[in-house]
Amino acid sequence: MKRNVLRFLLLICCIQLMVACSGEQKEKFATYHAAGDNGSQSTIEKLLNDEKSIEKGTAVFVDDVILVGVQIKPFSKLKRTKIEEGLQKKFEKEFPDKEVLVSTDFKISWETQKLMKKELTEKELKKKIKKLQDLAKEET
Repeated sequence: MKRNVLRFLLLICCIQLMVACSGEQKEKFATYHAAGDNGSQSTIEKLLNDEKSIEKGTAVFVDDVILVGVQIKPFSKLKRTKIEEGLQKKFEKEFPDKEVLVSTDFKISWETQKLMKKELTEKELKKKIKKLQDLAKEET
């Protein structure tokens, strides 16, 4: 009797473990380009994938502006400015003709994710990005 109960409990635990592990994987990096340039999107995703300390990243392209918001893994937060400067240099090297802003600020990352979900005209998108650029440059 005890063996049957133990086997049953073991079976239930295994099923719960399999169900818990089979959840959807969230997208780690997302890019949005107003013109739909896939080459630039794949380049940005590659640059973000190469950085081991990034947990999640979002990039928004509009005309000559690239806004990249990244979230850093918890143990890398002490090197936050160094990571941000390194990514800024990589993006400026890869896209010399564009204005690039890389931010590790959670607010900027969150706002770029919200921009991707909204259906905005290009003019509204430019206005929002300008506002986020000003917010990122503001020192608190």
